[in-house]
Amino acid sequence: MDLFQSILANIKKNLDRETGKTEAIAKIVSSVLGMTVTPDMVVRKGKDITLKLAPTARMKLTLKRQAVLLALKEEHIDVVSIR
Repeated sequence: MDLFQSILANIKKNLDRETGKTEAIAKIVSSVLGMTVTPDMVVRKGKDITLKLAPTARMKLTLKRQAVLLALKEEHIDVVSIR
């Protein structure tokens, strides 16, 4: 039973860490773009981020992509691309 509990604790720790990163990404993107981006709009796959945004917001992201990447880098969040 102890092994099972330690595995569950490890999984919870990993999920909490990933959730924290997703929330941080949403907060950073929101502040740079000047619009609300919620954590459920952020999809992470490795070092790639996909944002579920409206077409007008995607245009804003295209214009401010470098600023978003720089802000993420300052928070020590490694991201290669944003879609």
